[in-house]
Amino acid sequence: MPEGRILEGRGPIPESGLLAASSALKRRPWAVFVEAPLEDFLGPLREIRHAGVLTALLGAALLIGVLLLLVHSMTRPIAALAHAARRIGAGDLGHRIAETGTDELGILSGAFNEMAERLIGTASSTRSSSPADPGGEASAVGQLISAVAHELNNPLAAISG
Repeated sequence: MPEGRILEGRGPIPESGLLAASSALKRRPWAVFVEAPLEDFLGPLREIRHAGVLTALLGAALLIGVLLLLVHSMTRPIAALAHAARRIGAGDLGHRIAETGTDELGILSGAFNEMAERLIGTASSTRSSSPADPGGEASAVGQLISAVAHELNNPLAAISG
């Protein structure tokens, strides 16, 4: 047998809340028994577990908050572009979008504003066509549709690179 003392654990004593262990003495026919409250051993482990769960929950809440801020910062300019497209589609050609930066959405905002400027020019040139020409109005509408289709293609080309 190896040198040293052998400690025999008895585990928790049922219904007493105690943890017991014993060890026999080599030179004497005696044994040493130790009992300690189970809470003395399990209490710190429970505190560590509770702290770990609390830390994980706080970390998850912080992560969700950061993700919500990021999503909001990305979707706000897109929502502004959609709102501007609806206003220009409703006939408010004077509406402009604030160009917020040099990223893709800033480039798209600039292209959108350029499109609105060109649409104003196209609309004014179609209005100045001769009303006496019966085919001129249909031609003007065709030119306007062609210009709108071309101008809508420009912002899409800015996004796709």
